[in-house]
Amino acid sequence: MTKKDKTQIIRKTLASLEKVYKNVEPPEPKPVFERMLQSILSLNEEPAATRKAFELFEMEFVDWNEIRVSSVAEIGSVLKTAGLDPEKARVLKSVLGRLFVKKNQLSMDFLLNYKEKKAHDFLKAFPKLPLAILNELMLVSLGHPYFPVTDKVLKVCQYLDIADENQDLEELSLLLSESIPDKQMLRAYYIFCAYADDLKPEQKSKKATKKSSAKKAAPAAAKKTAKKAAKK
Repeated sequence: MTKKDKTQIIRKTLASLEKVYKNVEPPEPKPVFERMLQSILSLNEEPAATRKAFELFEMEFVDWNEIRVSSVAEIGSVLKTAGLDPEKARVLKSVLGRLFVKKNQLSMDFLLNYKEKKAHDFLKAFPKLPLAILNELMLVSLGHPYFPVTDKVLKVCQYLDIADENQDLEELSLLLSESIPDKQMLRAYYIFCAYADDLKPEQKSKKATKKSSAKKAAPAAAKKTAKKAAKK
């Protein structure tokens, strides 16, 4: 399948999904630093576990600076208790440490005043920051056109046959970023996430409500759209 074919599938699928997910809107914006922490903890995790982790951090530590100077084991123990991957502790500690060294503060609001390339270069310099989180910060917090490829987004792309198990995630992110207009990208990201949730087997029950049924029809409709686009 050519890049042009994939672009056509992405655009037609998004147009189809927008009719189903009319009520999906991006969440209220948060400070960049808070958004980064949430992105690190929530990446490919269940929302309830992420909330639990924040609650435990507030109980166990004075503030994020105390977390910064704590050991990976201490941070990982909290994450494990919350039901999150304890390996995220290495990412969290690395990011907090580098931010403090570079700016002598635990705030990232200065990125709002950076131009796109400068902001991207700053975030890219964090050695352990996953690409999906970097791009989510660029899009959700800073408003720059970088499409995050989380597990949910990858799941949708694999379902549409525009990505495979060995997919280069940076390449896929670039394809999505180039295929979707800048003004639509933020909402498109959350639509893809909602769509991925409706692809879960446990959400395909015959007892679903009419609203749920409409959403469950979206995957089949999008798949049909993809096949038609690929034949053209």
